[in-house]
Amino acid sequence: MISSLRKLLLAAVLVGLLQGNASAGDKPPPGTYVEVEIEYDTGKVIDAHLSKSSGDPLLDEATLEKFRKWRFKPKKVRRVKIPIMWANEKK
Repeated sequence: MISSLRKLLLAAVLVGLLQGNASAGDKPPPGTYVEVEIEYDTGKVIDAHLSKSSGDPLLDEATLEKFRKWRFKPKKVRRVKIPIMWANEKK
């Protein structure tokens, strides 16, 4: 199970880095990104995939679960690549 701190870090990174950073024509920088498939007529996310694993299957799935809940404006995009990064807990 993902720790509470790790969940907070993931949420902070996603909110802080992704607000307004992705658009249909932008190419993501090298690194990790989530590719999101969108139902064109409704704007609902059909599926999401990671370009690279974080190395933690639970963190990967939690990340994808959040992106699968996103909604886009209908009839605007079919697929977007959204750059992401994870923050690691310091021990």
